[in-house]
Amino acid sequence: MKNLFILISIILFACISCYSQVYGDKKKLRGSDGLYLTKVDGKIGLTDSVGNVIIPNEYESIHFNGSKGLSVKDGKVGLIDITGRIIIPNEYESIEFSGSFGHSVKDGKVGLIDETGRILIPNEYESIKFNGSIGISVKNGKVGMITLLGRVILPNEYESIELKQDSVIIIKNAKSEIISLQDLYK
Repeated sequence: MKNLFILISIILFACISCYSQVYGDKKKLRGSDGLYLTKVDGKIGLTDSVGNVIIPNEYESIHFNGSKGLSVKDGKVGLIDITGRIIIPNEYESIEFSGSFGHSVKDGKVGLIDETGRILIPNEYESIKFNGSIGISVKNGKVGMITLLGRVILPNEYESIELKQDSVIIIKNAKSEIISLQDLYK
């Protein structure tokens, strides 16, 4: 009887250990039906309510907002959805979404990406600051203008660009010029 008790205890302990290794810490994903963030050996993943792995436990973090989540793997940021589909590979230093557009940083350069993974503006700028759909970009120390969809309005060859309500003040070679926005879009 004692041997049977020891055998059952060993089997029970093995089952509990196995469960812990497969599921680890488990936290219900907010706003989902039966999806759980799991943590195993310090790595985050996603399972359904019966334990089927949707996203393997290989991420340092995943922060879902609805059906999509910013993921961090090997120190790089990407975007994944709750089905496990990788939308944006984990190759960026940072991605900060505002609505459906995200400022991305890759190799120290700024770009713009949308939530479907489409690169709108390649990561080749030192900075981009948007005012509505128009951005003032800096590349190689020179200033230019670009749209949210990556259309260059003014190339990066100016010392300064100041966006006004219906015009732009540009400075190049210490000379300033005022251009109407309407003329820029022709």
